[in-house]
Parts: sequence; structure tokens; C-alpha cells
Amino acid sequence: MNLHNIQEKNDVKYILVCDDIQEILELIQTVLESEGYEVETANSALAAISKLKIRQPDLLITNLIMPEMNGYDLIYYVRQNLKLNTFPVLIVSATNEQSFRHKDIADFIPKPFYVNEFLEKVNSILELN
Repeated sequence: MNLHNIQEKNDVKYILVCDDIQEILELIQTVLESEGYEVETANSALAAISKLKIRQPDLLITNLIMPEMNGYDLIYYVRQNLKLNTFPVLIVSATNEQSFRHKDIADFIPKPFYVNEFLEKVNSILELN
């Protein structure tokens, strides 16, 4: 591996995706990886927290409605308990909360979503940060 390849690898944005539905995780991972992003998935908020303790993403994408710990609690825990405040959060959820705005949320996209719209939001969020 030459220096140029190392530089390109370091420029790749890392995204953590949290959803309890495996098919959604696989879809989002495939779409984002096809765009050149490095993607890791977590099938629960607790799994996401474990991964966040190891590595902080450039973007966290999470569902809201999940068993055990929901997306709101995940975001609160990450911001308050882990003190991780530097990365944006994109909500992808079947809940109808398009008007949802909070200082810890970069944007919201409802399920089901159009892939192009989803990618536009992801790219826009990462460009701003």
C-alpha cells in the first residue's frame, strides 16, 4: 500500500447505522458502501453504544422505535453519558415526525424512503460537518 492509498483510506467517512430490522441495515449498508462510505451496523441501541465506545463515527444513523432502548434514549445516552457531541445524527424512522427538530438531530427521513433522497441527506450532512 502506498502513501496515496493510505491518504484515500483516511478520507473515507465512517457511518454507524442502528436499526432493529436486519433488511433495513443491509439496504442502508449496501447503498452507503456503494457511495464509498465505510459502514458499520448495529441491530440495537445497546450494540450501537458498544461500538461508539470504541470508535466515534462521522455520522450516526438510527431508527427511533426499537426494543429495549429506543433511538431517543440512544441519542441522549451518547450525548450525556458518553459525552460524544461532535458527530451528527440522522433519524430514519417509520414514525411520522417530520416536524421533529432537536439540537442533537441533523435531519429526519421517514421510512420507506427513496434511496436518492436518503443519499442527498447523508451527503449534505457530511459536507456540513
